[in-house]
Amino acid sequence: MSEKENQGFNISEAAVKHPVSTIMFILTLIILGAISYTKLGVAYYPDITYPTVSVRVNYAGTAPGGMETLVTKPIEDSLSGISGVNHIRSFSTNGVANITVEFKLGKDIKDAANEVREKVAMNRRKLPEDIDEPIISRLDPDASPIINYSIISPEPLVNLTEYVNDKILPRIQQVDGPTQMFCEHFACHDCGISYPELAPRLFSFNSPFGACPDCDGLGHSMEVDTEKVVPNKALSLRDGAIAPSSAPS
Repeated sequence: MSEKENQGFNISEAAVKHPVSTIMFILTLIILGAISYTKLGVAYYPDITYPTVSVRVNYAGTAPGGMETLVTKPIEDSLSGISGVNHIRSFSTNGVANITVEFKLGKDIKDAANEVREKVAMNRRKLPEDIDEPIISRLDPDASPIINYSIISPEPLVNLTEYVNDKILPRIQQVDGPTQMFCEHFACHDCGISYPELAPRLFSFNSPFGACPDCDGLGHSMEVDTEKVVPNKALSLRDGAIAPSSAPS
């Protein structure tokens, strides 16, 4: 058997001997790959389940500090021992405590919700007896389809507001479906009314802040009714045109 017969097929040698065929083959692969890439389907809104669970507790009449001490902190301590927890965020307001538990990717959202529910139930005795039952829910991004836009500009606030109202809001309002606009500056985009930041003094009976500008908070105002003062405009002052002056003493 000759040495040539013992040699196998050599790709490099074949490519060198047939350069034109090799180049055509490579170009064919590139073209087919480009065509296949353009026909790949793209999911603009893929179905994604975030491994995040929220806990909400209502305790009417309790200040934020009390909510933090009596409700939020005990629940946070009980949830910190769950495996796979990446981060725990919480905030307390008047009568409401919100705790958000973010798990590491790969954690089954159903198992995570069950573990949170079990931990809260086990530590229920550490919470006040008269609170509402904790509401535990999984984060669903489709439940609150909200898009937040932040616009930063060195221009004055008046110019920036006009630009947003004239250029951006009309395009957003063209989107199909119900839309709601919210402003952090307590202003209405539709009617142009704005309000100062809410403060306790706005609701105080002993403070002029928040009082009605027409009656100064009294609930009534004194005005002159010209129809009653001058009931007959054809009379002169001497003939008793002014009714109060012509009334008997």
